[in-house]
Amino acid sequence: MTFLRCASKNTHLTFLKAFIFSDFSKMIEDDKMAKDPICGMEVNEKTAKYKTTHMGKTYYFCSPGCEKTFKANPQKYVKG
Repeated sequence: MTFLRCASKNTHLTFLKAFIFSDFSKMIEDDKMAKDPICGMEVNEKTAKYKTTHMGKTYYFCSPGCEKTFKANPQKYVKG
């Protein structure tokens, strides 16, 4: 990356901070978290290995055990 020369070093720092924090905030936004309906654990929707759809809504799970429990009786865990 090439920086343009300018009169103030603070301008470079301001630009660099804005660049870093804008990318960081985007990473946070991209990692939407869901609550496992069985155990309550926070699960990253983007990387979740265990998920299922029930009545048009996707549910995310932390483990195969929680997913299996939900599938056995989803009405028990779905808020209505």
